[in-house]
Amino acid sequence: MEMPVKGFPNSPINGSNEAILNSKNKYIRLFHTQRQTSLKPANNVEGEWKKATPKTVADFSAVAYFFGKKLNDVLDIPIGLINSSWGGANAETWTDAESLAQFDDVILPAEIPDNKVMHSPTLLYNGMIAPFAGYNIRGVIWNQGESNRVRPEQYKMLLAAMIKGWRDKWGIGNFPFYMSQIPPFSYGTGEFSPYIVESQVYVMQTVVNTGLATTTDIGNCKDIHAPEKRLIGNRLAYWALAKDYGIEGIAYIGPIYKSMEIAENKYPYYQPRLVD
Repeated sequence: MEMPVKGFPNSPINGSNEAILNSKNKYIRLFHTQRQTSLKPANNVEGEWKKATPKTVADFSAVAYFFGKKLNDVLDIPIGLINSSWGGANAETWTDAESLAQFDDVILPAEIPDNKVMHSPTLLYNGMIAPFAGYNIRGVIWNQGESNRVRPEQYKMLLAAMIKGWRDKWGIGNFPFYMSQIPPFSYGTGEFSPYIVESQVYVMQTVVNTGLATTTDIGNCKDIHAPEKRLIGNRLAYWALAKDYGIEGIAYIGPIYKSMEIAENKYPYYQPRLVD
């Protein structure tokens, strides 16, 4: 989620120049939360609201910007985007202490570590999410999972607990929470990590008012920073447009595997069934 529209060195975003050149829009406002860690929930963050211009958009989250731009293009309403992100962070660090209490293997830090702070439970929630609790938001988009890929079973419960914790802290009901699948990447082993994607699907199916944007067809197995950020942002926007703004006639979810039957142990009789 942190990767900016201008991309990273040697890791570009497709169409970034054109997106930046055509980004001036007084009806899109951006708030880029500065990195901040804390052992306790903080009350304030560093940052300010800025108009969308080539200069401000270039350094803003690509997924978030493309998501907001699509909403603005379709709905013709003002859009405000708050970007609280830290590349490589795991889900534990974005989760509040109360929600983590149910996980015996998660140990809260007694002090802020010298390195890998984005892997320490609660530190980024306290510093970069807690200050916004109660702020009038419409919903959340979430693009994370790589740092939890080796613990997919735990991730199912962890992400669900994090979502519930955020909703409890905001106190405005079950606001929409739309996730992006982690795109295909070899992780140095030549293998993709399908189990974490399965965990994301599980959360979508079991946690109310959540959605999942498909990315398995647009990743790059040699670049962990998937270059098609516009498509990812758009696909997240399709969920919001269909579910929250009543836009009809658009596809926003792909087929989900339901079950299969084997007849006479013969391959030609495999009949996978998909839910609509």
